[in-house]
Amino acid sequence: KATVERMISETVTETKKAQGRKFGVIGAVAGLLVLIMVAGAIGGGYWYYSKREAALKDELGGKTSDLEKKVADGKTVNATEVNEKYSKAVVYIEVAWRLIDTQKQTQVYHQFVPNSREILGKLLGVNLGRGPIDPTAGGAVPVYMQVGDTYEPLLTDDKTDLTAPIGGRHTGTGFIVTTDGFVLTNRHVAATWMTTYQFPETTPRGVVINAMGQLASTSLVPPPNDWVPANTKQEGKQLQGSLKGVDDTLDVTLAGKESRMAAQLKQVSDRHDVALIKIDVPGQLTKVELFDNYDALKKGEAVTIMGYPAASPRVYGVIASKDVFNKDTQLKIIPDPTVTSTNIGNIIRDSDEKGSDKRVSMMGDVIQLATGSTGPGNSGGPVFDSQGRVIGIFFAGDKANAITYAVPIRYGKEFLAGD
Repeated sequence: KATVERMISETVTETKKAQGRKFGVIGAVAGLLVLIMVAGAIGGGYWYYSKREAALKDELGGKTSDLEKKVADGKTVNATEVNEKYSKAVVYIEVAWRLIDTQKQTQVYHQFVPNSREILGKLLGVNLGRGPIDPTAGGAVPVYMQVGDTYEPLLTDDKTDLTAPIGGRHTGTGFIVTTDGFVLTNRHVAATWMTTYQFPETTPRGVVINAMGQLASTSLVPPPNDWVPANTKQEGKQLQGSLKGVDDTLDVTLAGKESRMAAQLKQVSDRHDVALIKIDVPGQLTKVELFDNYDALKKGEAVTIMGYPAASPRVYGVIASKDVFNKDTQLKIIPDPTVTSTNIGNIIRDSDEKGSDKRVSMMGDVIQLATGSTGPGNSGGPVFDSQGRVIGIFFAGDKANAITYAVPIRYGKEFLAGD
């Protein structure tokens, strides 16, 4: 009996163990299935929401980019913002230049004669009578050479008491267009011999002679207003050879700074009043952004002009020397650009086709500005559009009518590779 009960007990125990293992396997399988289902549900949800989130991000990102683009394209800036961002890019330029005979490498002068009819008559071999040539002039009057239907100053390379050097000094403006120091300005600022010569205001009326040395007119004439030294056409006995201008001084000063940096004339436009100069300075310089919208420009658009008009009061820095070998205190101009807000008064094109008619401008391609608050010294300064991009280079003005003009920036972009 005991043996039979032990056998039954062992059988029951083995049966329970077998069933336990069976149910354990079933439970494990069921649990695994539940875990798989839960994981699938979680994974599916994660995948769904990830895809949805990515789609939303793409959608929102696209809308944001479009919005940012619209804002960027339509954003306007005022003159204060233009000044804060680009004043460091607007430079002050000081120039001293002279005309030279390239064969002799000598200074070229304008010939004068004594203010005496008798002396002039002897020089010309004619009887002009006695008395002064010009009673209102001083001891000498200028001589001009007839060239076609105009006249030019009679030039010589012989320096005497009766000659005046061809050259001058002036200031101007420029703006940095590359971080390594290339600067755009006017041709008449950096290469003055390639523009209409400005005779000294004290120059009296003078006499005109022809190539034969005879009086071309008995009337005294004022200095010509269309003579370009580099384009001199006269062929006289006093000067044989080609003429060229040189800059003895071409200094650039950054806004708010006192140190002058020597610049080099790199390129001069043959098409408009634009020149490119270069300064060498360590580090990266602030530069402007150029934008050629001349073809789409409209009257009335707001613009900002920056520069250094001579009429603006100068600010000087008193520089105390710490050099024992040069103790002199120096007084130097500290450039501070003037900011002028105005509008485009007109867009004048060199030639414009209107149907079967053709209109031609006497000034070429220019942007007319509705302001007179700039002036000499502002030449070469940048003209910014309402989005802070330079669209023109200030170059001329009409004092009587308070109108000023700018060169379209496309003539400056021609100097820059890739533009």
